[in-house]
Amino acid sequence: MTTTTTTGAVLTSNPQSAWCRNLPEGTGADLSSTGTITKLIPLLRMKLVLTNVQSELLQISSLSSQLEDISRTITKEIPNNEKQFKKLFDEYSVPVSYKQKYMDSNAFLIYYTNGFDGIGRDSIEKDLKEDSDSTISKQTLQYGARNDVWNAFDEFMVELQFITAEIKAGGGDGDGSVRDLLDLLNKVIRNLETYLLLAPSEDIKEALMQLNNGINR
Repeated sequence: MTTTTTTGAVLTSNPQSAWCRNLPEGTGADLSSTGTITKLIPLLRMKLVLTNVQSELLQISSLSSQLEDISRTITKEIPNNEKQFKKLFDEYSVPVSYKQKYMDSNAFLIYYTNGFDGIGRDSIEKDLKEDSDSTISKQTLQYGARNDVWNAFDEFMVELQFITAEIKAGGGDGDGSVRDLLDLLNKVIRNLETYLLLAPSEDIKEALMQLNNGINR
């Protein structure tokens, strides 16, 4: 059974869950330069820091002091706060559009009116539901990869702090601890590489060149 409102919108008497995009929470990112090499460089710097830590873990000898040094290096270069961490990615990623924000905050209304946007006008949902919309597809992949990087990084940092404290207290299995940390770190790097694969290869090359030039100055 359906009901037609005075505006011509169709309501259904058997509603399912209202369609909602569930947009990611804002991080306070500066969205004026998304997709630029300038905003890509910090993410490549993050990867450089992580791969350097990977090399240090492979050559580690004095666990307690070196793990503390590694932890200090990471927290100096990479935000250990979820919002600040994700902000680095959001400043490069395809931003959420005004239309998406509107639809997300009005999902219940849009569901019950079938996206009614005025007599003779297409549904407001039309362009967001088309599979051919590559912008939104890339946006979804970027936000998903960003979340995967953060989750893996957070897990690694928690384990790093735990093992450091355990060893300082005189416990822990040195070799096993390093292997565990390397496994977690490798996951962080893999997830970050998955995110970076979404960037144009030419931009990656240019950003790496600029990053290397900055390091060598």
